Amino acid sequence: MLRKGTTDMRLLVPSSTLTDTENLLTAGADDIYIGAFFNRYSFNGRANYTKSGRQILPSPDKITDICKLVHSADGNVYFLANIPLVNGASEEFRKEFMKYVDAGINAGADYVILGDLSAIRWVHREYPGIKIVASSYLEVQNELSLSMLEGMGVSQAVLSYQCTLEDIKQLCANSKMDIEVFGHGGCSFYVGSCNMFHEIGEQRINMGYPCRAMYRVSCGKRIYGAVRALDCFKMCSLCKIKELIDCGVHSLKIVGRDLNPGYILKVVKTYADTMKLVKEHPNVRYDELDLPAWWKKSWCNAHNLCRYGGGVPQWP
Repeated sequence: MLRKGTTDMRLLVPSSTLTDTENLLTAGADDIYIGAFFNRYSFNGRANYTKSGRQILPSPDKITDICKLVHSADGNVYFLANIPLVNGASEEFRKEFMKYVDAGINAGADYVILGDLSAIRWVHREYPGIKIVASSYLEVQNELSLSMLEGMGVSQAVLSYQCTLEDIKQLCANSKMDIEVFGHGGCSFYVGSCNMFHEIGEQRINMGYPCRAMYRVSCGKRIYGAVRALDCFKMCSLCKIKELIDCGVHSLKIVGRDLNPGYILKVVKTYADTMKLVKEHPNVRYDELDLPAWWKKSWCNAHNLCRYGGGVPQWP
């Protein structure tokens, strides 16, 4: 477990191929999370292919080589089995789910990410030595949730998107469990409760994420064009790296399994370089960071996309 206030926060990033994994590790990633397509099921909250036709869920046998590569770099592999609401599923589904988890563990995964309390109970009973991560689908936001999950055998918990920096600080200080938070990307709303993306955005309507789409909004006779009316999305936490390290966060997660690998690679390198700089020079000023121009334009300049507090941070 990470001691509070140390500089050992790790960068956890998505991958789907051996080549992508190698590039991400070179860019500075510490750990990899990955899912697989198993028989006719997806147990990890993603389809096998993106709309562009890129496969993002390799077969379990290909994950073995990815695990070996990550382990050679002293990293860990997090295996995604985080589909929610498996409780009440058929016996056939439960058996297939456990076969899927077994395949990930046998491939060499160090952690299994689970999004359902029944799944946690099943996996902990069958594989008492495997490290279990409570997924964001469980919406962990308080000490009672952490205490319950710890009692169920969970080693690490992903905090809800809605947790503030102060929430994170308190939960890290008062829990024995390793804490994971979202660093870049993710959902606007409550992950475990929102159906907008899965019920609309993945269907035939070519609008991307509905919660981030541009809408025409009318109020009386006045019409507002091109408004992100539903977007409460906070993208970037780069300027809060120092604070997250000081809180004692174990893993900083980059979201984007279904995004372009080249884009994810640039995001990972930017975070890795910043984390390295902050760890080596704790008193570095925000304005001393060598951020790419495209980054400042996209996230920093008046877009209010700071996840843990808007505006330019007041570093030392």
